[in-house]
Amino acid sequence: MNETLKAEREIEGQGLGLFLTTPANRKRLVILIIHAVFGQWSGNGLREQAMLNGATSTVNYATALFAAVLSTKVGRRSMFVGGGIAMFLSFSALTASIAICNETGSKAASKSTLAFIFIYYTSFNICLNPLLFFYLTEILPSRLRAMGLSILVFSTKAASFFDQFVNPVGMNSLGWKYYLVYVGWLLVETAVFWWLYPEGKATPLK
Repeated sequence: MNETLKAEREIEGQGLGLFLTTPANRKRLVILIIHAVFGQWSGNGLREQAMLNGATSTVNYATALFAAVLSTKVGRRSMFVGGGIAMFLSFSALTASIAICNETGSKAASKSTLAFIFIYYTSFNICLNPLLFFYLTEILPSRLRAMGLSILVFSTKAASFFDQFVNPVGMNSLGWKYYLVYVGWLLVETAVFWWLYPEGKATPLK
């Protein structure tokens, strides 16, 4: 503990610049920012259009609890990659069902849309909800943790602010086709999880 306090006194005043001092710290900074963006830009910002806030809130609560327990038994990277794949597949299916429903008025497609909404949110909660702060405290050493979490919160708020104004414009302009943007984006997210994210459970980024 004394060594930790001594190290913190030595770096006091360096602020954000400390994240730029080493390749590992720069990687941490990149993960912090994209993690915050992914938490807001994964299609979950379209929930207002779904008009199922009450039901999805219940599902979110239950699946987030399950994912929190799961995170103690399964590797973090596995949850990110597996959840990313599940989000991509379920959101792709959701987009297809919405397209069919809008173009043909199919009742079967309408029912499928409801099902895929809940499947998607389950996938989102497994991938991002319980690990948003938990994972980052694992890859950040104590001297970077307070500043890192501040960056995460700021980036999350900035992404949410942008998302709040862009989604309504996109939905009004493109209708269901706007969902295709998130289909492509979720594929990018999954690739980033696979390529960039280290396993925080057993081998934290040092």
